[in-house]
Amino acid sequence: MRYASELNGRMLTVKEVANLLNVHPLTVRRWEKKGHLKSYRIGPKGVIRFNREDLSDFLINHANGQ
Repeated sequence: MRYASELNGRMLTVKEVANLLNVHPLTVRRWEKKGHLKSYRIGPKGVIRFNREDLSDFLINHANGQ
């Protein structure tokens, strides 16, 4: 896994988010599909990427039981 300093300032992959949250990548995809975790589709293939700020918002909301 990459170090946190290398992840700053760029979009995160499903696998990177899963590693940070200590969940399976399919869980991240399920949360994204249900709209719990905001994602962005990048490029012609529409690969999923996540913004660090959106991930922080998700963690704050999840901790508050929302």
